Amino acid sequence: MTPMSTPTPPAPSRDQAAHAPPSLQGLRVLLADDQVINVMILRKLLTQLGCSLERVENGEQAIERWQQGHFDLILMDLQMPVLGGLEATRRIRELERTGTGARTGHVPIVAVTASGLEQDRERCLAADMDAHLARPVALEQLEQALRSALCRAGSGRQVQPAEAVPTTPPLALDLALDLDLEQLRSNLDHDQELLREFATAMRREMQQRLQRLQQAAQAADTAQACAQAHALRGGLGCVGAAQAVTLTRALEHSAAAGDWNRFQQELVQLQPWLQAIESALAVHG
Repeated sequence: MTPMSTPTPPAPSRDQAAHAPPSLQGLRVLLADDQVINVMILRKLLTQLGCSLERVENGEQAIERWQQGHFDLILMDLQMPVLGGLEATRRIRELERTGTGARTGHVPIVAVTASGLEQDRERCLAADMDAHLARPVALEQLEQALRSALCRAGSGRQVQPAEAVPTTPPLALDLALDLDLEQLRSNLDHDQELLREFATAMRREMQQRLQRLQQAAQAADTAQACAQAHALRGGLGCVGAAQAVTLTRALEHSAAAGDWNRFQQELVQLQPWLQAIESALAVHG
């Protein structure tokens, strides 16, 4: 009796292949971000998605590495020293249009920001970015943003609006704070050693940023105050500290308006939150 053979499944049609989601396995990502704590989380998440990562600290370095190496996608922070993400993206797009850069074609660029505000998303799209991702970043949102950017770039839709990636709501609260350490653990793939490294780096980051904010207030240094408030907000966003994030945004607005009395008041309001967050992180770091 001849044994029955298992039928071979039909190969996917051309139409099915064309609409299949782009694979992220082996994706070569260039990350432009000057904050160590942001890099730690994104590196872990990208590794979970099967991507490789190279990191630079500002937009000027991002342009240089994009020209020198071959990357499938760029993750671009907006506010960095030397050259910010928006201007770096504009320069890359100009090099692509004129053909004067070492690389050819349209590289997908995903903005990573400390804010999910619609105006920030619109600024990213106006600079010809392909997708927008707001902190705190979770695995599902990162995967969605990468796939969205790859699809748009692959289809030639270089200036079409990208869908905003929703922020994952907090899963658990620690010390009666809106501090989502459970989501942080998930983002770090429950890697206890990496969690300890992150907690130590985050505590150091908060102490340094607070000291610089105080110095900026004493010197009435608007640029420094805005830069430090924005950088601190990015780190706080990684742990879902919504109240502290709101206060850092208020600090940035007050500094930009030159209202230093209000800035000092908001800085005083922020300090207990930072102390409580530091206490929560001290358990791990």
